[in-house]
Amino acid sequence: MDGDENLPRATVGAFVKENLDGMKCSNEFIEFILRVSREYISVIADEANKICLQEGKKTIAPYYIYQALKKYNLDSQIEELEQAKQTFSEENHKAQNEIYKNPEMVQQLIRAQEQLFEQSRNKTEPQKQQLNVLLSGEDYKDFADITKKSDFIGLTSTQSKESLNKQSELEDEDDDYQ
Repeated sequence: MDGDENLPRATVGAFVKENLDGMKCSNEFIEFILRVSREYISVIADEANKICLQEGKKTIAPYYIYQALKKYNLDSQIEELEQAKQTFSEENHKAQNEIYKNPEMVQQLIRAQEQLFEQSRNKTEPQKQQLNVLLSGEDYKDFADITKKSDFIGLTSTQSKESLNKQSELEDEDDDYQ
């Protein structure tokens, strides 16, 4: 596994020590637990991914994790995982509800959203003004002329360019036939 896929050593260490009822453990033992945990997660996730893909799905759901566990005869872990999933869902739901029950928090979220919208408008406003200046007072034959002008200020997307190139090629072919 890559370095960015590591489990947090301190968290695993604390978890292990918490479950050893006061016994001490060596750093080598913590490292061993980390390696075994990473390998376990990797094997189960890989198998769940294979099952998911075989069924034509793109998202690994808990169902596929349970199927992978069954394949490796680890059915006994499914009930505990179901309980952990339920606990997590309840805690997450409570936390979300708490946010919306607190009017100050809701107002803070609304203000943050409004600031993001304003920042977005501020970023696009200069481009809109430049385009308006380019378009004002001139006659344009077609969309291609406008696009060439807007391209000058960086407003045309790559897709628009490709579409215009295809349109130009078609026009050139029409000219060749005439």
